[in-house]
Amino acid sequence: HLLQAAVRDFGWDGGYGAALRRQGDTFFTAREPVTRTWGGLFRRFRLSSDQLWQMMFGLGPLQPGHMEMLCLFLGYPDHQAPLTRRPEATDRRALLASLRARPLQPPPGASPQIEELAGFITAMAIAVALDVPVFVDG
Repeated sequence: HLLQAAVRDFGWDGGYGAALRRQGDTFFTAREPVTRTWGGLFRRFRLSSDQLWQMMFGLGPLQPGHMEMLCLFLGYPDHQAPLTRRPEATDRRALLASLRARPLQPPPGASPQIEELAGFITAMAIAVALDVPVFVDG
């Protein structure tokens, strides 16, 4: 529900990813975005990879609060160990050690691009723990 509300409230329509996709295979090899649909007949929510790409790369510099939300949506780290901004120094060290010890792992045989994306998601989590923005040049 939080993801659905954020997409609606911020107007993330996937336009940024769609514009990149129209440039041919420079950025994406697939002509259509991958989509995921949740819900039943009357309360359906659909998210496209173009929308996710917009949230991660189409907004300019990413602030810790936004990256924390993205990490929550992406399930990294698992929801049992939520990221918190401005943790105490000892908690921050423990969180950083945990993130470094267990970076997001792509599936076996994943392409180099998927491995890079997993690294970026791990970097977002580390930036949240450090309470620093990440510069994204879109």
